[in-house]
Amino acid sequence: SGTTDVYGALNCTAGDLILDGRTLNLYGSFSGSAANALRANGSGNVNVVGSGSVGTLFFDQTTAGTTNRLANLTLNRSNQTAILGNELQLTGLLTSTAGTLNANGNLTMISNSSQQAMVAFGGGSVSGNVTAQRYMSGINNAWRGFSAPVGATYSDISASINLGTQGQSGSNLIPYRDWE
Repeated sequence: SGTTDVYGALNCTAGDLILDGRTLNLYGSFSGSAANALRANGSGNVNVVGSGSVGTLFFDQTTAGTTNRLANLTLNRSNQTAILGNELQLTGLLTSTAGTLNANGNLTMISNSSQQAMVAFGGGSVSGNVTAQRYMSGINNAWRGFSAPVGATYSDISASINLGTQGQSGSNLIPYRDWE
């Protein structure tokens, strides 16, 4: 654990900056690439704070779900946009207090039996596509209602989730389709 404050430019040019459970407070800009990135190792926090240009944030992709997985990400940079340059997985809280996080299709909010990633908005915003997981135990074959304020059709959702009767022998259940 611990905290590192970077007030100038953080230039990753010769490998990864390994967070390993620590918190990085980035007050300056970030310059890196897919080969020279931030390595989270399944934990750690990044706080993009201060003022001025941020740049594109890159995370190590060596072991997907570990080296590109953070606990928390905070954006508090007025009138600025931080762009995700490659895949980032969050297990805790995404806080957008000021500025815009352009997810760029590279953000996954993780959900499992012990945790659920969440979004907390202040005056900031998130743009681009975000994948939001929702863990559902397979213990009970019970009805579950869930929704999100997004434009999706039955076909979009059923492509990822079994909405039928698979595995329920003798069942006469039919998926509800009137909301398409």
